[in-house]
Amino acid sequence: MLTAREAFKAGFLARCAEDGLGPGQAHTLVKAALGLTDLPDMAGKAGLALAGTAPLMLGGGLGYLAAKATDADDTDATDLKRRELIDEYVRQAAHLRSMTSLRHQSAAAPARTRRAY
Repeated sequence: MLTAREAFKAGFLARCAEDGLGPGQAHTLVKAALGLTDLPDMAGKAGLALAGTAPLMLGGGLGYLAAKATDADDTDATDLKRRELIDEYVRQAAHLRSMTSLRHQSAAAPARTRRAY
């Protein structure tokens, strides 16, 4: 009794003989068939590779878009520096006015005399 593998081989050779294929042509047909049987395995491996890299590529793409959305260009940085400088000048001017006012008040106030205890 033939095994399933041996029965397949015998059937394959009988079909090749019916179609008038010689040994070389049968061999080429076998190689082509073996290549086709490797395709699902190769496709499976490629699918696994794509499935493994898809989250990385998706995350990288989303990260890039988020960085671009929050990215400040040079004009924004220059404008921000200018506003900070103006704010600092205003604070310093207010401080100088306050110090000048205190000096005028202390100069105009009568000198206090010390009490003797």
